[in-house]
Amino acid sequence: MREIGRSLNKVFILVKKDIKIEIESMENISILTTFGLSLIFLFSYFKPSIETYPILIYTIILFSSFLFVYKTFFVEKERKTIYLILLSNANEYEFFLSKIVSNFFIMFLILNIFFILFIIF
Repeated sequence: MREIGRSLNKVFILVKKDIKIEIESMENISILTTFGLSLIFLFSYFKPSIETYPILIYTIILFSSFLFVYKTFFVEKERKTIYLILLSNANEYEFFLSKIVSNFFIMFLILNIFFILFIIF
């Protein structure tokens, strides 16, 4: 039981690190915001039928998620921090779990903003 608590503590520390890096750099968030807003304005200009709205929403979510997850792993590899994290006492499962949780949290916030804008426009 203590081992699970230690693993979750490591995951929580890595999640805080990832969220702090994303908020400080704002690079990925600004790219996603630009991408999402451009799609929303493009779709609102062409006035698609009501049956295609779910497809458009899922398209925005899917491409934004791919772009965001790729960019976060690329930054870790570029800065060579992925090797340092794996050399520390955090194993690869804790690392990937922390990436999943932090990406989900940030994408949840961004996609809620997209959804509200999609409803407005």
